[in-house]
Amino acid sequence: FPRYRLEGHHDLTAGRRHRLPLFRREGLAARRYHRVTGDAGAEPRETERPAVTRVVAWTAEGDLPGGNLDLYRHEERGSTWLGSGRLPPTPEGEPVAVALGPSFAVTARRELQARRALEGAEGFIAQWAIRLRNGAERATTVTLRERFPGRWRLLAASDSPAERNARRAEWRLRLEAGGTRTLTYRARVETP
Repeated sequence: FPRYRLEGHHDLTAGRRHRLPLFRREGLAARRYHRVTGDAGAEPRETERPAVTRVVAWTAEGDLPGGNLDLYRHEERGSTWLGSGRLPPTPEGEPVAVALGPSFAVTARRELQARRALEGAEGFIAQWAIRLRNGAERATTVTLRERFPGRWRLLAASDSPAERNARRAEWRLRLEAGGTRTLTYRARVETP
């Protein structure tokens, strides 16, 4: 089992929970972004408002134990709490991404614009529009993940996905401060 040395002296009272800083890392080269996840196989009757999650990501500079993480931004006039999340156990050199909770400034709306069944095969063709809005005073990147419930391919998209695999496509969209952006795509999905 790994052991970690705590700074200073701490009195631990029996039967109580304690929050002690395991490590402090100032000047961490982390990036913040927002994440939205959608399901291309959904058939909503009205426009969806999926949750937008704030995320912080970096590369582990040492082995990190799993546990709760509180993230602060230190400035001359004091510290600002940015959020908290669950840190997965991560070995040195591996990427870390921690969800910090919901965003209030960045919002998303998903609208199913068209859907029809495939002829001669199980599945469908669907067209989606995902509208993103940034009410914050600074620009951000939104990682938009769309899950597909079978073998799929994009027939058209307003932006090319940054990544794709057998079950999802992922777009990374820059969203300016106070701006809006809409991603549209049409996909063919064969379901098992």
